[in-house]
Amino acid sequence: ADYDGVMMYVSTSSMSAEEVLVVKAKNTEQARELENAIEKRIEERKNVFDGYAPEQVKMLKEAQKSVRGTYVFLAISPDSNRYREAFTKAL
Repeated sequence: ADYDGVMMYVSTSSMSAEEVLVVKAKNTEQARELENAIEKRIEERKNVFDGYAPEQVKMLKEAQKSVRGTYVFLAISPDSNRYREAFTKAL
């Protein structure tokens, strides 16, 4: 109820950092808050995987993020570029 819409995929494996998130915020201020929260989450996840899962840290460093109006997008995946392209084309 906090947002106009949310779609989130998170890997079922605790050993994977993969996730995809699309949120339709209620306003641009809320979208900026989400953008900041995403940055914080990525940094926290890097710390979790640092030292034992370098491929996951690399994927987190290459995460694709985008804010378009009230839409917020995040993809942490080997296919993150492809997901971002699909997000951009959909708007």
